[in-house]
Order: sequence, then structure tokens, then C-alpha cells
Amino acid sequence: MSAKQQLDRKVHWTLILIVVMIVAVPLLSALRYIARVTDNDVVAASKSTDERAVYIDGQTMLFEPRELGRAMTDWLHSDKERTLDFELSDKSFVPNSPATSPTGSTRAQQVLGLTKASSTLMVHILLPAQFAGAVSRQLDEQRAAAFRDALVGGGTSAAHVEIKEEPADLPTARSPQIAVLLTK
Repeated sequence: MSAKQQLDRKVHWTLILIVVMIVAVPLLSALRYIARVTDNDVVAASKSTDERAVYIDGQTMLFEPRELGRAMTDWLHSDKERTLDFELSDKSFVPNSPATSPTGSTRAQQVLGLTKASSTLMVHILLPAQFAGAVSRQLDEQRAAAFRDALVGGGTSAAHVEIKEEPADLPTARSPQIAVLLTK
């Protein structure tokens, strides 16, 4: 092999090595970054829930908070409508606590009024099927229990209140919030 061919061959391999390094360095940096990000680093951001949204027989309806109690009573006395469900967003609880906020207490009082008016009304407190992690799940379970305890403590029969995981066929099923389903 001539000296020129050896030089061409060395230049060729040097250029290949440079191209590989140019591609490999950013790729390895990106992979290292992705490997560092774990579930523990991800903060669960809850979806904003419209406190006015109520689902009656699967149909979305919006009510102003002051009108919600009347709408619930109208639903209870209707002959056609069988289910009513709504979400308890983060606004319904004290931050990072199972204790209900004034909004959550109002919702509990509204449901309590319905259970007193109808001895056959069932209250299903539904835990979200999707949750951010074990800590979020534990807090949701504590919040659901606190809401149930507020109802039972107010006079609702414990046999008429249950906590369970949210079924996939409800309008609230894709939400990370606790939902309350009322059935006649």
C-alpha cells in the first residue's frame, strides 16, 4: 500500500470517528437525563376540575354552586333520572389533608340532605382508577373515608354509603379526582 492510500484510509477512519462522536455525545447525554428522571421526581399535577359540573344519567350539566343543592333535590324527585355524579376536586379538601374544606363540607351537607329525603338513595364514593402514586392513593383513600364519615356521622345509614374504585364507564372515569355517584 502506498503512503497516499494509508493517509486516505486514516483520514477516512478519523472522519467516521468524529461523526460517531458528534452523534453519540448528545444521544448519551439525553439517555442519561431520561434515566435520572424517575417516578419519584415526577410531581402529580391534578387536572383542574370544574366544580359546577354534574353528570346526570351520563349527561354533563353545569350549575352555579348556589344552585347545586336545588338541582340535586330536583334530580332526586325526578322519575326519569337514575344517577347523578360529581367530582370532589382538590378545592373540596384542605391541601395535603383528608379534612374537607368549606366547599367539601357544603357538598357533604347537600348529599346528606338527599339521603335524609330518600331512604333508598345509595352513595358511592369512587376512588380514581388513575392515581399518581402510593402517597396520592393513600390520601385519596383517607379523603374518601372522611367524606363517608361526614355522611354517616350526619345520619346516613352506613349500609347506603360505599367506597370503591371508579368504574371505567362513568364520565368522571378519566379524572384523577374522587367522584361521588348517587343512585336511586
